[in-house]
Amino acid sequence: MKFLFHFYDLHQRAGIQRAICELSNALVERSHEVIIASYTKRCNIAYRLDDRVTLEELPYPESQEKRMWTWIRKIRWGIRQAGVLRSIVKRNRPTVVVDHGTALGLLYPFPTIGGAPFVLQRHFPVKAFPYGRLLYRMLSFISSFKTVIVLTKDIAADFRASGYRRIAVIPNPIPDEVRPFPLPHESPRIGLLLGRSTPQKGFDLFLKALALIRSDGWRFLIIGPGVESDPLLADLVRQHDLSARVSLMSATNDPYGCIRRSSCVIMPSRYEALPMVALESLGFGRPLIASDVDGLRNLIVNGVNGLVFPRCDVGKLAECLTSLCDHPARLVELAANAPSTITGYDADSVVEAWRMLVVRLQHGSLPAA
Repeated sequence: MKFLFHFYDLHQRAGIQRAICELSNALVERSHEVIIASYTKRCNIAYRLDDRVTLEELPYPESQEKRMWTWIRKIRWGIRQAGVLRSIVKRNRPTVVVDHGTALGLLYPFPTIGGAPFVLQRHFPVKAFPYGRLLYRMLSFISSFKTVIVLTKDIAADFRASGYRRIAVIPNPIPDEVRPFPLPHESPRIGLLLGRSTPQKGFDLFLKALALIRSDGWRFLIIGPGVESDPLLADLVRQHDLSARVSLMSATNDPYGCIRRSSCVIMPSRYEALPMVALESLGFGRPLIASDVDGLRNLIVNGVNGLVFPRCDVGKLAECLTSLCDHPARLVELAANAPSTITGYDADSVVEAWRMLVVRLQHGSLPAA
């Protein structure tokens, strides 16, 4: 089968870019063809992308400004982009075209493009965005007859509530190189937080919780784009005198090395989809301390492969941190359980789910979430 993925920008270090790259790698490693239509050149792609993946170039945005008058340029660019995408599809003749979260995918009014089924993949629930449900409801009359691929059953239910009916649930794949790795016993132990410096990731909540507890024998690393220069995080570290316990660090080129050196991974997110970091951490055998939000809720069994606390509850997060910091035997138990709790997310299973979806689309049958 030949997959064509449409996504604007692969140069940023964020979860959606990594998910697209890992899915593409998994597909070509299993003898499928993959084309990515993007305006990012291969030399600027943030994550590893197999050389067998073909890149097709889209027109670069005419303007990144947010002033009102630039909307005319953006509309003109969007129309041009639709035309270029159609030409790419006709030239490559893919089995399916998958739009990854772009505005063009929602606005494109047809269930096929250039003769191939045109499906949408959405990584986040509608309710995660201000006014999101209203916008998606307004657009549902355009998009409701196209197939929407989501990562979890919770997100599927959210899209149904917004008027969408053709929904398939296919998770992100755990990369083939992720395997259980022995828990380090060096002191200090490392607690790891990975991600962009945005309110979504809840790094500020973690710093406030850490200020409430002792954490002897532990050090915590917050690593990601913009973290080292985030004034809010720096102010919280100074305010709570956490500099001896916390390091704010820029994005890494070796996330797997960071996870393997850690003893647990902490995700105090305000919302999530199905984060690659969570899947990979459990695959390496690292328990999670995570907020009870969509995406993370689907992965973590409280007290089995990690600890869960209510969203934005700083006090409960502090209790979870204390539980692992003060009880090394519990940490070892959760770590040992972690890899066995994520069956069904391996690359073979995810690629097969995509293959079966395309077969159903070819036969005109509706996918069932």
